[in-house]
Amino acid sequence: MGFLKKRWMWVLLALAIVMGAGLFLRARSQAGKERLESVTKGPAVEAIYAIGKVEATRTFQAKAGVASGIERIPVREGMVVKKGDLIVAFSEGNVVRAPFDGVVTRVEYKVGESVFAGNLIAEVTDPSEYELRVVLDQRAAVKVRRGQKAKLSFDGLRDLELFAEVRTVYTSSSQFTVTLDTKGLPKEILPGMTADVAIEVAVKPEVLLIPASSLQAGRVERVRDGRRQMIEIKTGLVNADKVEVTEGDLVVGDQVVVRLK
Repeated sequence: MGFLKKRWMWVLLALAIVMGAGLFLRARSQAGKERLESVTKGPAVEAIYAIGKVEATRTFQAKAGVASGIERIPVREGMVVKKGDLIVAFSEGNVVRAPFDGVVTRVEYKVGESVFAGNLIAEVTDPSEYELRVVLDQRAAVKVRRGQKAKLSFDGLRDLELFAEVRTVYTSSSQFTVTLDTKGLPKEILPGMTADVAIEVAVKPEVLLIPASSLQAGRVERVRDGRRQMIEIKTGLVNADKVEVTEGDLVVGDQVVVRLK
């Protein structure tokens, strides 16, 4: 009997070791699939995210007033011109000059070619005045107002903090369009370039915040004093990575679980 009793004790001990190792490995595996982040307080910003396109606010198109031939066209694409510089001279004696300092961005004809009335011959763009144009859906457009701030980010210039301001919101061809004033853009930015745009549509200075990735269908897993509990919360402003908590048993110092993919 003593031998059998001793044998059973060894079996039970082995089972306990196996179960303990399993729990340890499970906990270790679980720890690798999640992280804990603190509940904090700070400003909450709700933003509308979109892609914007840089456009020149001032362009001039040189066109033929009547059917004629082109006698002189001393400009070429990319050329810098001053106000009053000759753009094109027609065979009947009329000329077109640049109305402002700018850059020639299009030249459609050559000397000796004939043009009809209204044909576009060349285009001059003012490189000192740009705007950003954004197209939004209806749900986003109703939140945007004149004067709201926007943050810009361009490929290749991600380290620069660039800002703009909403100038107008209007409908064009059944699209909801927002134009942004962009002052002080780097010289590297050219018409036709695109930017990631975040328009700040609501701001609260001091609210309770949790990571957006911790939210699970209106609930979060709270860690308080080492104990875990799933709790229901209500949320307010939402931005790219933070969510405002308006109701729920959460305080600064608690932690929430973020599941890793």
